[in-house]
Amino acid sequence: MSRLVLPLLLFVYLVTACGDGGSVSHGEGDSTAVRQPLDIDALAREGDLEGLVAALQPRFDANTISLVHARLLAEVRLMQNEIPKAVKILKQTIAEHPDSVESSLLLAGAYSSIGLREEALKVLLAARARGGSDQLLALDIALTHGGIGNLEDAKREFRRAREAGVKGADIDYNLALILTETGEIAGAREIFVRLLEAEPENPAIRRELARVMLLEGTSELGEIRALCNEVLGDSPEDWRAWELLADVELLAGDHLAAQTYYTSALEFGSKELGNNPPRVEEKYREAALGLREEFKDTGLFSTDDGSGQPGPRLPTGAQERRREARREAAEKGASSSGEGS
Repeated sequence: MSRLVLPLLLFVYLVTACGDGGSVSHGEGDSTAVRQPLDIDALAREGDLEGLVAALQPRFDANTISLVHARLLAEVRLMQNEIPKAVKILKQTIAEHPDSVESSLLLAGAYSSIGLREEALKVLLAARARGGSDQLLALDIALTHGGIGNLEDAKREFRRAREAGVKGADIDYNLALILTETGEIAGAREIFVRLLEAEPENPAIRRELARVMLLEGTSELGEIRALCNEVLGDSPEDWRAWELLADVELLAGDHLAAQTYYTSALEFGSKELGNNPPRVEEKYREAALGLREEFKDTGLFSTDDGSGQPGPRLPTGAQERRREARREAAEKGASSSGEGS
């Protein structure tokens, strides 16, 4: 629910509405003066990234580009995943147009996209110090604080955004997430209930409401289970919902169901994150140990299975992903050693 990178269509609109904003007229006989903004507008509508770079990069290099088109070029570079080039464009644009909050938001988004949230925060706070309004900046500052882990600062900034007149579910949803992390469960639940009334089909709100209900206690396991199943009906690969459903079954004492659901959480979580969520691994083993104890009690499982394993094994798919990660790490290490020799 973040808005760290502004959509290309915004700049298409600005180009169309404002023209070049900084081009020099060459007289009526020069058709370039009339055609150039329309050409860029057409390239943007068509999504022709290479064409936009070809049209705009020389003008940036010659320092003859307008503010609107400089931002457009930076966004194109972001869409091409050319982060260093986008950063260079945006830093120069901000130096020349220090009151361009939109450029600061783009630069902060570029830094955040590669994990440099501290740098993103510096950019946003500098934009505020130059006079940028809370209406434009407070929400992004709050989200960046939240990503860093500055939860109290994030709460303060979400409230500043609301006081500045920023509306929409972004503020309440993210504030509720922060309240959940800081243990203010009742306040978080109140917000999620209100959000769900406004957006009853939103699976993320249903999932997070289920989470805070589970944190409040075990008296509503049936309702929490129903919420999780509704989420998974809409988003069958939502690993966090699978994890919550497994948590419910673990609390209910159904270790077999919990182990099965944690397996799905590991499968889909590793697809999204690139590795197994560590907390899910830990809870999977807890469920598997509980199931083993149940089998021992019924005589279906030997006290010593002779496997020599220190604990329950992860599902096959999860093991394969871990082996692949270790293999890639070993190859990188060997490659680094070879380069250094």
